Amino acid sequence: MNAVALSPEIIRLAQIRARENGLSLDNELARLVVEELVMSLDPELDLILEPDLSLNALDSLAFAIGANDLVLNGKHIDIRAMDDTGRVSLDKALIGSPLLAVGTLVVKFDSTACLPFSARVVAHIPPGSWLSGEETGDRISVAVEADPNFDLEAVLKSIDARVQIPLDRAVSVLPDEAELATFVNDRKRIVASRQKQIITALCAKHEIRDLAREVPVDCSRKTLNDVLKDGATWNRRTEEMAVVLAPKFKSLTKEEVKKAIVVTGETYGGQPEAPEFRKAAIKTLTRAQLERVSSSARVKAIAEQVLAGKSVMEAVKGLVKSSVAVDIASAIKTKRGKVENFVAATAEEIGFAIKQLSLQPAYATHSTKKEAGVESINEALELLSACQILEDLDSLEREFIES
Repeated sequence: MNAVALSPEIIRLAQIRARENGLSLDNELARLVVEELVMSLDPELDLILEPDLSLNALDSLAFAIGANDLVLNGKHIDIRAMDDTGRVSLDKALIGSPLLAVGTLVVKFDSTACLPFSARVVAHIPPGSWLSGEETGDRISVAVEADPNFDLEAVLKSIDARVQIPLDRAVSVLPDEAELATFVNDRKRIVASRQKQIITALCAKHEIRDLAREVPVDCSRKTLNDVLKDGATWNRRTEEMAVVLAPKFKSLTKEEVKKAIVVTGETYGGQPEAPEFRKAAIKTLTRAQLERVSSSARVKAIAEQVLAGKSVMEAVKGLVKSSVAVDIASAIKTKRGKVENFVAATAEEIGFAIKQLSLQPAYATHSTKKEAGVESINEALELLSACQILEDLDSLEREFIES
């Protein structure tokens, strides 16, 4: 077996640690996958995990250099997740360090929706391959060809058989607590060669790891990291929401739609998928659209009533003297369908609408034509036409909330 099904509990634990320490969720899950696969191997292989020796076990180092290793029979094995482009990447400070001495195991996720539900080990990157990787800033990446028949057991046995040079005397000057604090929080102040020496010391000496365990991560750096991650997530969510909503509000530009979503987020938080957030965003955009297409105070008054819970018909009847005129205007509007601009009712349309209403019990004994009046009918028809977007509000909310 070379694959692992990821339970919701495992994913949640990885999410918590990744968020609290500013780590890569994919790499967290990848390491857990390999750990589980190793523990499921035949015990007679004598492949023993030593979690206390892993630098990833120290939150400060997992954050500072992206250490994502597990230790198997004293050897550090780097673990990385393959991205959507078929590449894996890591911090350049790890190149040439004991963390990459036996190379990197690569994990590929089988994704459904936004979370991976299963994963498998698909490749082993020899340490020398990282030397010719593609550099981008402080990171280096290599392309990986996934092997569907990758033999993890054979690769681990090969790694275990390698002779490892003892690291006890590899560093002549060991880092103290102050240097470790600089290494964790402001690594650029330390030259690259010394950074590799510090990583080697951390791998070789338990007392140095104990010192590093006590080093606090600079709150401002971690906070900045969290803010940048949250900001990227929020920008993606608002962009996705704007793409869906912009075609519904044709009088507004996409940027105006996005701005309205951002304003809504200031009140309802950064969860656009929440029903209350979506309802509020649609109402904000509805107001903006009405202001763009009509400067009428009466239309604005109707909008506020509808957004407060009234139907369009109820709100219009409150402003037009004749409720029958509103009913006639509504019948005319329904027969016309959606018309871009207001057009006065014709005698034929009024006659048809009156005839249609006369068939209803509520109008059977009334002289609807006399009671309504052409002027009142046109007044109501104009208001109903201007408020078309309000009539679409319920269906728009349902469509958007259920999407």
